[in-house]
This record gives sequence, C-alpha cells and structure tokens, in this order.
Amino acid sequence: MKSQDIQGALMASIAKVLVPEQMKAVAEVVAKMPFVAPTHSVALKDPNVEEGRFIFMDRCAQCHRFNATGEMTFGSPPLIGLQDWYLLAQIGKFKNGWRGVDPTDPNGTKMQQSSGFIESEQAKHDVVAFILSLNPKKEDETSADSLFSNTQATQ
Repeated sequence: MKSQDIQGALMASIAKVLVPEQMKAVAEVVAKMPFVAPTHSVALKDPNVEEGRFIFMDRCAQCHRFNATGEMTFGSPPLIGLQDWYLLAQIGKFKNGWRGVDPTDPNGTKMQQSSGFIESEQAKHDVVAFILSLNPKKEDETSADSLFSNTQATQ
C-alpha cells in the first residue's frame, strides 16, 4: 500500500488492532446489514453504459462474474451495492499501483493487471456506470449475501 492511499492506511491500522473476537463481531454486524443499492450517481461524467458493458465483460466478469456479484472461489468481492465514487477510487488505486502490489496477494496482483486495461478516465466512468446498472431495483432489494448465494448456486 502506498502512502497516497490514506483511506487504505486508515483501514489497515484499524484492522491491525482488532483481536479475532472483534473481527468476528464486525463481520457478523456487516453480514446482517441489508443490501441497499446506490440511488444516485454523483461522480460519473457522461458515461457510456454499453461501452462499460463491453469492457466489464472483457476484463472484469471472469473474476467478478457477469452480474458483478463476485466469486468467493476467486476471492473477488461483489461490486454491486458500492457507490460510484468508491468504485472509481478503487480502480484508480489498483491502476496507479497503490493497491495490489503485495507479492503475497495474487488476487490483488490480478486486479492491478486487469485495471491497466481500463485505459482512460472515460473508460473508468463507463465501467462503473455499467456496474451501477446491475444493481437490483428498489422493489428487488435483498441482502448482498442472498445475491451472492444465488450467484454461487447458478454458476
């Protein structure tokens, strides 16, 4: 992790002081949180969802699955439910070498390599717009766990 990644450094410092019981407690609280799809895109600039779909299917779907619900087998997290600003920031951190550089983290290394194929800021916005389009609509909202479980069962 590079020093420019202030949020990453903050999370790492918090995680280091947690004892196993606290980690379990945090995981249990997070697991019980309802899935809430982002409601408004504030960070995207003139995205082309169709171009984002093309890039996502070519570079991201292999690990994050076609519907962005992630794949536990590959250690890739769900992308649905995340805010646009967060997705943009994470892609940028991998692309700039702030994340994914630990040689003991093969998944991070794969993500860093894959993010290199998102060649422009516009492409980043397009991919994120496509990911946001995959979020369930309000009437379909459910927990992220059940979305992930359903995906696992059908893959």
